[in-house]
Amino acid sequence: MLLQNEIPHSATLAYLDAAQSSLPHRISTIFNPSPMPSASQIKAFPWTKLNWLIVNEVEASDLCKHLAPDTEPSTSKYAQSPAASFPAFPYTLTLSDILPTVNLVCTIGSEGVIALLPSLTDDPSPIHLPAAKLRGNVRDTTGAGDCFTGYLAAGLMKLEERHIGAFTRDEIIHVLIRCVQVCGILTTPISTDDNRP
Repeated sequence: MLLQNEIPHSATLAYLDAAQSSLPHRISTIFNPSPMPSASQIKAFPWTKLNWLIVNEVEASDLCKHLAPDTEPSTSKYAQSPAASFPAFPYTLTLSDILPTVNLVCTIGSEGVIALLPSLTDDPSPIHLPAAKLRGNVRDTTGAGDCFTGYLAAGLMKLEERHIGAFTRDEIIHVLIRCVQVCGILTTPISTDDNRP
């Protein structure tokens, strides 16, 4: 179940409760807090009812300010990871520490995406994927975040159709690569002689 913060907050909470109690299997929940909830909503939100949280780098920073205001973000835990070099990584890591059971995906614009996924029991180390290589100049980024979120939800649904249980790191990377590629296509002009699918 994909929830974005464009529906009434009370509906989001009700749907999360319903998903939590669904039988015989709990419904997977994905939340994209865009636009950002109020400070009081952030503090009271039932974050542990989420399976997936999708944020951009600004949203990650804002959530940290409200959920861990006295925490100084640090990357020492994963200092050797390629993801650690990006400004959004300390905030992503802080959120992951606060929400240790939630799979966290943070889009970082032209730098791609960072993911911290505790459900990957085969290898939960940070994932960084670069942004798609663009053909031409960026035309418009409007809707890129929504596009990424929709493709991620669709990709996860396809994985769940294939098997029950934990996804592998390679499976998730494949889904994230597709999300990044589609966002690259969305933001650049398409010419009539372009052979892209």
